[in-house]
Amino acid sequence: MNRTELLKILELKEDATNKDIEDAFYVFTLRAKNDETINIDKITQAYTKLVHKEKLTKEQIKRNKKKVNKRNVLIWMVTIVSFIFVIALLEIYLISPSEQVNVNYVGAYRKGNFNTLGNYIESSEVIKSVYIGTINISGDKAELLQKDMDGNILFFEQFDKTTLDLFVLDDFSYNYFKDKNIFIDLSSYLTKLNISIDDDRLLKYDGKVIAIDMTNNQYLQTPYSKQYKMIISVGANNHGNDICIETIQLLLQ
Repeated sequence: MNRTELLKILELKEDATNKDIEDAFYVFTLRAKNDETINIDKITQAYTKLVHKEKLTKEQIKRNKKKVNKRNVLIWMVTIVSFIFVIALLEIYLISPSEQVNVNYVGAYRKGNFNTLGNYIESSEVIKSVYIGTINISGDKAELLQKDMDGNILFFEQFDKTTLDLFVLDDFSYNYFKDKNIFIDLSSYLTKLNISIDDDRLLKYDGKVIAIDMTNNQYLQTPYSKQYKMIISVGANNHGNDICIETIQLLLQ
């Protein structure tokens, strides 16, 4: 039954209010005690459907509000978690240049233990990620000296485009690379490194300071340190000159 039919049972008009319905039900319950013709069950059913429908609607509104609030909270939580997740991914996969440095041993340092260097660099407050690799251009398996039929050095063409921050070179490697313009000029960073322009450790080429002899540096030691020099240079194609200089500062301490 619809509302109109239910109201007729209570002898009410269409514009009856909840109070009118309450009052009518109260009157019918009183009359039913002395009037057996009144179907109190039918009256109660009509009253219940009319009044409880209104209450149910109000409860539904409250529940819907709660659902909306919960949904909004959930959306915000998912948004925040997603944002944190994205930041975490950026930290892992897209570490900013100011937090990452690559150190490449170029020469005969094939079996060196580089854990000491890596742990020392990563213990700093600035550098969060360090990659240490080895590239061999000496001996019978000289990777960077492979040439094509025209005499072009194949590996060097790839090497020249690779992002490499610091080079630790032996004598042979240094002499091979020094005239290829892949090292930055360290002259303007000497004050920051607390090194005099006349320091015997500085290696110069074409009027530029392109390397520092750090053979006796405790952090660069490998089983080959006594046999080969440990010369350090900064690659021109790097993650940032400042982070490279800061790494050298750490090694000089």
